[in-house]
Amino acid sequence: MRNNKNNKYFKVTKLYHKAMTAMSDKQAGEFIKALSTYVFTEETPKVTDPFVYGLLVFAKKDIDTAMKNRENGRLGALALARKKQEQQDEAICDCPVDCILMEEMFEDLIKDIKNHLQTAAQPDGESRKNAGHTQAG
Repeated sequence: MRNNKNNKYFKVTKLYHKAMTAMSDKQAGEFIKALSTYVFTEETPKVTDPFVYGLLVFAKKDIDTAMKNRENGRLGALALARKKQEQQDEAICDCPVDCILMEEMFEDLIKDIKNHLQTAAQPDGESRKNAGHTQAG
């Protein structure tokens, strides 16, 4: 069964427009009311005019197909996004041992960079003393 409870709008296609221009105002009003009732409540309203009824039957099938295609597209996009994320996760680290080694290397690299930055920020004499050098004086 369709789930139209969350629908906020629906498309009035060019075909519907052409059909409505051939209708009287009363028929067009009955058609648009019946169509919106079907889309937003999932109930098929009683239609008295045979021309309006025929167009409504066509429009219902058209709308149901569009809703099904929209949902299938949404599900396909979600599956594709999930698969892409899994591939990215696998590409980052195929082996847990490699990940651990990489993490340790990055931690060591960050420590070295921090030490270098701290040393570079100190006055000349201080940086040499901290580096294990003494100033000749």
